Amino acid sequence: MKTVKNASLPIKLAGFLIFAAVLVYLAVYGLRLLDNPYRTVQALNTTLRDSAHIRGMVVRQEEVITSVYNTVYITAEEGRRVSGGDALAEAFDTEEGLQRAVRIGELTQRISSLETQQNRFASENLQQMEQEIEDACALLRSAAIRRSVDTLEEASLSLQSLTFTAFGDTMEVAARLQAYQKELTELQRRGSSRSAVITSPRSGLFSSVVDGWEDLTPDSLEEIGAEELRALLSERRGSDENALCKLVYGNRWYYAALMQDEAAQRLRRGQKASVRFGRYYGQDLSMKVEYVSPEENGYRAVVFSCSTNMADVLSMRMQEAELVFSQESGLRIPRQALRVRDDGSTYVYVQTGLRAEARDVELIHDFGEYYMVRGENLRAGDDVIVSGKGLFDGKVVAD
Repeated sequence: MKTVKNASLPIKLAGFLIFAAVLVYLAVYGLRLLDNPYRTVQALNTTLRDSAHIRGMVVRQEEVITSVYNTVYITAEEGRRVSGGDALAEAFDTEEGLQRAVRIGELTQRISSLETQQNRFASENLQQMEQEIEDACALLRSAAIRRSVDTLEEASLSLQSLTFTAFGDTMEVAARLQAYQKELTELQRRGSSRSAVITSPRSGLFSSVVDGWEDLTPDSLEEIGAEELRALLSERRGSDENALCKLVYGNRWYYAALMQDEAAQRLRRGQKASVRFGRYYGQDLSMKVEYVSPEENGYRAVVFSCSTNMADVLSMRMQEAELVFSQESGLRIPRQALRVRDDGSTYVYVQTGLRAEARDVELIHDFGEYYMVRGENLRAGDDVIVSGKGLFDGKVVAD
C-alpha cells in the first residue's frame, strides 16, 4: 500500500503542471484579444414592415345548394369552376352504393395518376423524376396550408404514385395497376344504385364549405358602420341541415375589417392596399379600398376588395389579417460595424479570404443596437467585421 501511495505523487504533479499550463494559455489568449479584439458577424436579411393588425370577415356572392338525400357523394372538385347543368353530387339509395361510388372515384384517380407517371418516367431520367417529386411535395404543402381537402387528396395520391413509380420495381408497378383495374371493373359490373344527380343551377366556383353566412352579400357592406360590423363579427351562425355545398359567383370578393381609427385614417377610397392573411395564404394580396366608414368609439369599418385568388380563399370567413402600409428589406449588422468617412458616406469592412475589404452601404434604419443597411456589394452571409485594430481596405486580418 505504501508503494502505491508514493507512485501517485508524480501523477498529481503532472496534472497540476498541465492545469497551470492551460491557465497560462487562457491568460495569454485573453490579453491578445484585449490588445486586438477582432470579431466578425454575418450580415442577415431583415425586413422593416409598417403594418396594422386587423380582423374582419370575407364576403362573396354565394348560393347554397341543398339536398334532402341522406347518402350523397360529391363529385365536383373544390375550387373548380362548374357550368350550369354540371353534376355536383350523386345521391344513392343505400350506404353501400355510396361507398362503392367513393371507391370507384378513388380507383379511377389512382389508375390515371399511376399510368401517367409510368408513361412519363419511361423516357425521363432520374433528375427529372426528382424534380417531379419535389413539385408534388410543394403542392402538398400548399394544399395543407390552404386547407384545401380535395387538392390535398389529389396531391397525396400524385406523390404516392410518383415515389412508387420512381423507386419501385417495374413489374410491381404493373401488378398494382392490374389490381386496381380489376377491382374497378368488378365494382362497375355491380351497377349503380344512384337515385338522383344534383346539378349546378348556373356557372360558378364550387365549394363544399357551407357556414351559414352565405346570405351576407357584398351589397350588405355598403355604408356599413363600425358597430354594425362589430356585431356581425361576434355573431355565431351554423349551416342549414340540408345544405350540401355552395356556388360562388363573380370574380371579386370582399373583406370587411374593423380597424382602429388611427390606422383607418391612413386609407382612402380607391387606393391599393397590401393585405396578408397569414397561414391561410402565403403572400401579400393587392386589394382595393372600397369604403371607409365614419369613426365610432375609436374604430372604423373598412371594406377591401380583390379580383384575384378567389379559389384560394373559398374556405375563409372570419379572418384576422395584417394590413401592410409599407415595407423595406435590407441587411442587419451590429451598430459597431458601420463606419463613416469624412464626407459622411457610410461603409463596412467585410472579410474576404484573408483580407478586409471596404464596401459602401446605405443606412436605412437605426434599431439601436443594430442597423438596417443596403449595399450593392453586400450580401446576406457576408462576414462583416465588427471590431479590429488598425483596419484598412486590403489589410490581412487572418493567418
